Amino acid sequence: YVVHIAHAYECFDYSHTEGQETGKTDTLNSEDLANDATKKTKDKLRFALSGTGRSVTKGGISTFIGLIMLAFSPAKAFRVFFKMLFSTVLLGLYAGLVYFPACIILVDPLISKVTKSKVKELNGNVDENEI
Repeated sequence: YVVHIAHAYECFDYSHTEGQETGKTDTLNSEDLANDATKKTKDKLRFALSGTGRSVTKGGISTFIGLIMLAFSPAKAFRVFFKMLFSTVLLGLYAGLVYFPACIILVDPLISKVTKSKVKELNGNVDENEI
């Protein structure tokens, strides 16, 4: 389930929000840049959870509905199989819908900051003869 949410998060296209003006004409300081990175992260997560999150939740619920028959089986093997699959799906839903978004909110602004500084560093060191 995490992979579906992560894919939706990475495929978010915020080009429609880039042209919007904030009303500020001053130069941006580091706090404004940090707030902008956090806002983009939240927008991407909102998109991923509102679209793909619903599908992931419905998939988990339909899996539970399909497994419910195993819980009432007289055979112990089927009941053990139900417990295994139930816990796997439950942990997968938790990881995809709760844990992954929480980690992304904490980590993505840091990754974006490091990536931007590395790109600037690489662009500054490119020799024009190599292009």
